[in-house]
Amino acid sequence: MNLSRMTPLGTLFLHDVLGADGQVEPARLALKFRITKAELAIALGLSRDAVTRTSRLKARATQARLHVGVEIINQVPLWAGSVPPAFAWSGSLQAG
Repeated sequence: MNLSRMTPLGTLFLHDVLGADGQVEPARLALKFRITKAELAIALGLSRDAVTRTSRLKARATQARLHVGVEIINQVPLWAGSVPPAFAWSGSLQAG
C-alpha cells in the first residue's frame, strides 16, 4: 500500500480493517461497509469461501484482491463523507 498518500480518514480506515499481521480481515471490512461477508465476496469478485475459510483467507491471491479493494476505498472517503458511501460509489463503477 502506498502509505504516503493516506489521509487521516484513510489511516483510520486501514487501522480498522487490517489485522496485526497486516492482512485484511473480511469481518472488519464488511462491518465498515455495513454488509455481510458474502456480499463483500461478491463485490470483490471472490468466492464466499475465500472470505470465510481461514485457509483461503490467508491465501496470497485472496489477500491481494482484498488489499486492492481496500486501497481503492481508502482514496475515496474524503469526498464521499464516509466509508459506506465510498464503497457504494466503487460498486457503481463496476456495474457500468
